[in-house]
Amino acid sequence: MPNNDAIDWEIYDETMKQLIKQAVETFVQTESDLVSQISIYTDIRQGCSGVDFETKLHALRHNSWRANETERQGISEIATLYRQRELNLDSGDFKYTEFATVSHPELGGLEQLNEELKLFYAEHDDNGLATTFQKLAQIEEVQSKRLQSVINQSLTTGAFDALPTESPYFIGSNSPTDWYDHILKVEEGKVTLQN
Repeated sequence: MPNNDAIDWEIYDETMKQLIKQAVETFVQTESDLVSQISIYTDIRQGCSGVDFETKLHALRHNSWRANETERQGISEIATLYRQRELNLDSGDFKYTEFATVSHPELGGLEQLNEELKLFYAEHDDNGLATTFQKLAQIEEVQSKRLQSVINQSLTTGAFDALPTESPYFIGSNSPTDWYDHILKVEEGKVTLQN
């Protein structure tokens, strides 16, 4: 079973830095929108990462649509929250999803996790499932911290400076519990954690 020691985290870090650089360069060359949000994530189980970009107008439209949908379902409290929200917290629904992606051969051993999970589900092996999910959670926690460090380094080195952005703009990354978490607010060179 793969563990944190079996993963080359240094290669992961460099791959993520290059992914961010590529995403920013490509966006600058191909798009004209102002970016209000960036999502940078890694799907450990699939062995891939991506960068998504969102615009302020698209986020407001998305939240309005979500509010109307939840209102139709009779969940007015949630609809009100969507109407009050300026950020799109559903990074999979950003305007530019999977704008840049990369596969991680250095995480290749983790596909064994998927096979184990399938086997344990098929055999209704709750102990096996619990053990595998615990190992996965430990690896995801390390990955999340490494990604946060890469993002902070990228901010420090100016990796996002060429990107046309709103002021402020926000950068989120995945955590073991959410796809858009650890949200950083970037305004006039100052970075603050939002959650």
